[in-house]
Amino acid sequence: MTQYFLRCIRAHFNIEAECSKCELTTNFEGLYYVRTNERKFVHRQYQCQGCGKLSYSDEYQESGVTVCIKEPCECGGQFRSDKNIFCPGCHHRKNETNKSESYLTISEEEYKALEKLHGK
Repeated sequence: MTQYFLRCIRAHFNIEAECSKCELTTNFEGLYYVRTNERKFVHRQYQCQGCGKLSYSDEYQESGVTVCIKEPCECGGQFRSDKNIFCPGCHHRKNETNKSESYLTISEEEYKALEKLHGK
């Protein structure tokens, strides 16, 4: 069975992880909010499945929970939030599940299953 190290990262419960191989410290924040008088902007964090770069986006898909943004990384990889997180420096913990997919969203049920699998 493939092991996943994905964590359900919340706005106030970020993960500051030090890589056990290269000792790079990375802050996986998950999301952040920006409030204005008109509305609240939610920016989610995504990781490129190719190079490991982290990026934020407020992209939103109408159907389901958005887990991928349309714009690819500079390296050509796909930014996703539903995959195993790995060291952006040396790629430690990157595995065969860190790949591009054809879908941009998952259902609420699938999202809840990911939360349950990886702990809230």
